[in-house]
Amino acid sequence: MDKFEFYIDFEAITLDYMRKIIKKKWLTNSNIDDNQLKKLKSEDFIFCYTIGYFKETNFSKFTKKTTFIKFKSFGNNRDNELSVKILNDLRFLTGIKDFMPNENNSVFYSWGGLLEDKVLMKIFNLKTDNLTNRQISIDKLIPQNLFEKKYISNWDLLIKSYPNNPILNLKIRKKTTREADSTGEKMCVLGSIFLLDKWNDDTLYKIKEKDIKILMNDIKIYNSDDVCKLALIHKYWEVSNEIINLIKKIENERNSIISAKSQNIWLLRGIEKYLHDLKLTPTECSKLITLENNEIESSENIEKIKVINKLTKKFGNIKLFEILDLLNTEINKLQNEIEKYNSKILLVASQTYKKNKITPKL
Repeated sequence: MDKFEFYIDFEAITLDYMRKIIKKKWLTNSNIDDNQLKKLKSEDFIFCYTIGYFKETNFSKFTKKTTFIKFKSFGNNRDNELSVKILNDLRFLTGIKDFMPNENNSVFYSWGGLLEDKVLMKIFNLKTDNLTNRQISIDKLIPQNLFEKKYISNWDLLIKSYPNNPILNLKIRKKTTREADSTGEKMCVLGSIFLLDKWNDDTLYKIKEKDIKILMNDIKIYNSDDVCKLALIHKYWEVSNEIINLIKKIENERNSIISAKSQNIWLLRGIEKYLHDLKLTPTECSKLITLENNEIESSENIEKIKVINKLTKKFGNIKLFEILDLLNTEINKLQNEIEKYNSKILLVASQTYKKNKITPKL
């Protein structure tokens, strides 16, 4: 018999966020016991998922269901809620009241799939079929005009409306969460905001109900679109593989350029840091180089001049005080090269579908 084919994707508060939240003791109103706390510190906190399904075997009649998990439950209660909801959604999508997925009747497709594997193994003892075996964004395999170009259009409004919300000022990986640039990161931030809206009575953490509804709708659109993209990639699998190979080729070219140019930048950055540590500015270098001999002997900068002379010999005709300008020039050149290759990558999917005379649709 043909297997039921499902496409699944989760949104979650990742461990780095959750551990920070716990460390700062922001879950003040949650009465979490030790077992629940241990669990929160050890796995991603899923709050939304979408499951997609083609009702016909020829990739037609695509349907999907997006579901949120309540932020009020922890530990085993949350696991049970997730299990029940996923099973109910599968039964809704298939139209089979007693449907129970197993390795003989079902296959689940994912992108990356680590989190999805962990959940489905726990519930059904099933792993997903991962449609990617390398680090590549799902968006690169889909023509740019098919889906939203900017998700969470209310992000700037959120930051403006809640400037003092601690989550928006939390520092993760050397930047504050308000500076999150990827949509995936923003999803994690929103999940954290919703969690603390429920579990901290301080008004700083509270979000207006109307804003929660707007932002949850943004999450739903993003998560649902990711599942649609997953289904499209699988439906047009030959074209998808062609796109992957072309992207890989462009990425290899880009990485060769980065490797070649970054060596010079690394060297120049080292010199910049060395001069900075000695508190030598380009202007000071110029002054020291033009000192008269008698001034040098009476100066406290003899060691600095020795350094300048060594570096000047090493770089020949490059004047030391021009190093910073040279560094900026090299960095700008490299950034322009990277942007050029990245732009080419974004066009690959559209060009490949057009070449194959395919208009992708669900």
